[in-house]
Amino acid sequence: DLKNNKTIQLKDVLTTTDAKIWDPIMLKNFLKNKNYTIDLLFDKKIPLNNNFYCDKTSLHFVYGQYEIAPYSSGTININIPFSEISQYLTPEFKKMNGIK
Repeated sequence: DLKNNKTIQLKDVLTTTDAKIWDPIMLKNFLKNKNYTIDLLFDKKIPLNNNFYCDKTSLHFVYGQYEIAPYSSGTININIPFSEISQYLTPEFKKMNGIK
């Protein structure tokens, strides 16, 4: 957050990090990438991590090699559109980013 000179944490962005909610969202968006398949993953669940960033339309989670898939998969970026997760975004984050 450049305005407040503060590092944004996941708790500043999301109202919940409950795996029951996020596991299907993460898997669905992982599979949207044509280079990724379910067989690529070590586990069929993708946990949220603190390595994330956002752009104007999406929240991106970045996973390093061996974190959720083999080394040969390289770095994995899961893009989740704000429109899909609006109900889980904090009011402050929505206001800061102009999300309705």
